[in-house]
Amino acid sequence: MRNFIVVLIVALIVACGVAYAVGFIDVAGEQQSGKYVATVTINTAMLQRSSGATHEPAANPENEPANDSDNGNRSEFHGKISAVHPDTRIIVMAETAPRRTFELARDGRVTIDDQAAALQDLRPGDDAVVTYSQHGDTLMAKTIQTTRKANEQ
Repeated sequence: MRNFIVVLIVALIVACGVAYAVGFIDVAGEQQSGKYVATVTINTAMLQRSSGATHEPAANPENEPANDSDNGNRSEFHGKISAVHPDTRIIVMAETAPRRTFELARDGRVTIDDQAAALQDLRPGDDAVVTYSQHGDTLMAKTIQTTRKANEQ
């Protein structure tokens, strides 16, 4: 029985490592008022693409209109970047809740302080504005604009 439990734990650790490596999950930690907070973010867009599910994300009237679908209308999301995955062109954003996962369009642009930048130049914690449109279950980012204070560069 003990061997079975050890094998189960090792399998769980390997599965989490693979999920992290392919960008399915992201783990972030930060210190807030003397407490350490760990956050695990699951990229549900990858789950929905692989399972073929057609789940519409919940509307959030503060950050996006409820009627933005495949019609190509642009919307904006204001928040903090919580994860950047340049290899899959994915960023995860959060205001407070809910988190949103965006895929940068092939012709998408990234700017930092109004200067052209690359996706990998973005950092968790950056305040950003994402202009995007929804294509099926994917939130496709056209522009990602961030500003940094002079001491953060």
